This record gives sequence, structure tokens and C-alpha cells, in this order.
Amino acid sequence: MPHRAAVAVSLLVIASGALAGGSNYGVAPGSKQLSGKISEWPVPTPKFARDPAPGPDGNIYITVMQGDRIARFDTKSQKFNEWDLPAGAHPHGLVVDKEGKVWYTGNGNGTIGELDPATGKVREHRAPSGGSPHTLVLDDSGAIWFTSQSGYVGRLDRSSGKIAEYRMSGGPYGLVPDKRGNVWVCRMNADKMGIIDSKTGKISELYMGPGSRPRRAATAPDGTLWITLYGNGKLAHVDPAAPKIIKEYEMPAGASGGRTRSRPTRSPCSIRRPSSSRYSSCRRETSAFASRSSTRKGASGTWARTTGGSA
Repeated sequence: MPHRAAVAVSLLVIASGALAGGSNYGVAPGSKQLSGKISEWPVPTPKFARDPAPGPDGNIYITVMQGDRIARFDTKSQKFNEWDLPAGAHPHGLVVDKEGKVWYTGNGNGTIGELDPATGKVREHRAPSGGSPHTLVLDDSGAIWFTSQSGYVGRLDRSSGKIAEYRMSGGPYGLVPDKRGNVWVCRMNADKMGIIDSKTGKISELYMGPGSRPRRAATAPDGTLWITLYGNGKLAHVDPAAPKIIKEYEMPAGASGGRTRSRPTRSPCSIRRPSSSRYSSCRRETSAFASRSSTRKGASGTWARTTGGSA
């Protein structure tokens, strides 16, 4: 069911010496001047819209966590469609497969959901341990891996609908497959990365340092991993074959400033403002930016796209 979206457009000009958001942390930015155009479209159901992901059709899919819905933003018509999910599903993360089906984590009812946008049909795959599925990714074989902060990592075989579970402590959060077929899991509360061998099921780990709290991870084109350390505000570059930390990079805001998070997409980077629910992300290849904001209380929810400029 299509919805009309209001549009707000503004120009963003960031002068030399200041970072996005108008804050100056005493660190010179990477470019002398950055300018761009921001377009915003309010999400029809403003109940904690989050975790946008692109689909093969070029459109953007969004979970509406407190509204039990999936929204799709048509990038050509600039309008939204929404689909209702089972009550209490509380979708958190989502991915869109090559066939255009949307897979989401049912954070509220212990399921992995499957939405066919063509028909609106929803199918649920219930995890044996239930819990609170959080983040999910697709591996090269087409299997879905997901974290549950209830203490396990799950693997859904899409053809059979069966879910295998791997017990893991430390509050599993973000995850990403590497190019060797292993799945790396951010054990945020343990300051470690869990490593699951997808062939044998054997689990190993890599210690990331005291207070590091790894939160999100991404695989680079060269096969190395980039991991955001939520506890100390650093970005870690990891060799998954060794496995070892190659180098850590200090973020401009420091340990107590703006937290960073990367997403398991092609060469992404993103920044979370510490005092808000606004997220910004960029692609290195194009230096194009996109941002999304929402509030847990459901007072607002906006999808925003920024174009132009360089970084």
C-alpha cells in the first residue's frame, strides 16, 4: 500500500576545521570543504524506523521495529510502501536476497522472518532457543547467519528452513562472513571476536583488548576485516587468516565521543552521533553519503539521502 512522502531539502556546508554535526574535536578534517544536498522523506509509520538496506531493485528497505512493519522507499518515485508483520515481531535487522525477498530478525518473538514483497506473504522460521535475534547476514552459499543477544549465533538453511545454533557468550552483536567461509561475531561484552568455522562448526576467538567492545564488522575487497570498537572509539583492521589485529585507528572524537559502526556491505563507513539516533554512512568508491534518523519513542522517523561533496 503506497504512502505519500513529504520531502524536505536543505544544503549542508561544512567549513574547514569543523566536522559533521557542527562539532570541532581539534582534528583537521580530510578535506578543506565539504558541501552537499540533503533530501528527507518521513517514514509513514514513525515507530523506530531503523537498519536500512538496499535491494536488487535499487530501492531501500527499512525495519519499523515498534510498528511491526517493513517499509520500502522507492528511489525513483520517492514514495513508501509498507507491509505488516506478525504482532510482536519487532523487526531489528534485515537483508534483501538476490530474488528480492526480505529477511529480518524477529527481535520480539524469536524468529527469522521472510517477506515476499510481491505478494505481501510473511513466513516465520522460529529459532529453537527463541530469544532475541538481532543482526543477520547472507553468506556466499545463500545461508543466513544471525546473532541473538540471548547467547547464541544461528544459521538458517533457506532451502529447508532449519536453524542450527552455536552457543556463544559475550552478547553476540554484529557479524560478518570472511572470504574463507568463516563467520566473525562481535562478542561485545567479552571484548572478543568469535570465529565460527562454517564447515566444522568449531569456534575460536580473537581478543580485541580490554574495554574494546567490538560492535560491528565489515569485509573489505582484499579480504581483510574492519571492526568498530565501541568501547574505546577505535577502528580495528584485522587479518582473518592469521588471525591478528593489523592496526588500530583512533577516531576523531576519541574514546568518549561519537561512536562508529560499520555495516556488512561493500566498503562502508558510518558514524553514530552520541546524543541522538541519527546515523550517517558513506561509500568510499563514490563519496556519496546517506543518513537516517529515528526515535525510540516514535515521535519521528526520517529517511535521508545526501549527495555531492567529497571526503
